[in-house]
Amino acid sequence: MRFWPLFAVCLAAVAYPFASANAADTVDAWEGSDAQERALRGCIAIDQSLFAPVPSAHRAEAISKLEKIPVAALSEKQATAILALESDPSMASAPDRIKATIKQLREQKRLELDEKIGSWGQVFQERLSALEALDASLTPRDLKPYLVRAIGKNEFTGGFYISVCGKTVAVTHGSLGRGPTPPTIHLPIVVFLGDTPKSVVARWAMAE
Repeated sequence: MRFWPLFAVCLAAVAYPFASANAADTVDAWEGSDAQERALRGCIAIDQSLFAPVPSAHRAEAISKLEKIPVAALSEKQATAILALESDPSMASAPDRIKATIKQLREQKRLELDEKIGSWGQVFQERLSALEALDASLTPRDLKPYLVRAIGKNEFTGGFYISVCGKTVAVTHGSLGRGPTPPTIHLPIVVFLGDTPKSVVARWAMAE
């Protein structure tokens, strides 16, 4: 049995069982290999505020951009368009995305501590502290948007876990599912990164 990190927990790898990514179906051209995955070293998880899946309305365009290359640099204007953020273009900026997430987490903490609504624990506090430290050290040019290859099986029952491993971006989409393995879906994603990656290892995981 292999394990995949629980994508919803920021900066923490939590083991969770999943169906093998090398099931009997045909391996997709975008899919990274077991050998590539085993070779990853020094991986640092990316907070979920720093990536966003491309909406279905713009997916064909994104897939076309990644037909021959695994990653493509974007301007903020291009990121705004491909993520359909015209109504809130600030969300195409990494610092603004971080500030918005910090605001949400602080409100979540206030509601739990002051009004006993919801929950707040160590994992949430660690995420908030990490984002506050990142926010204090960032300049607007530090993190730029990149369009990155990603794959999945059941798009609507899971989410992404992304990490930077040196010059490689590792992207895993985890989902729920039973029975025959569904066909692979191309799910391009915009990731905010400090440096241009040289390669992408795109993987899928399916918990049963």
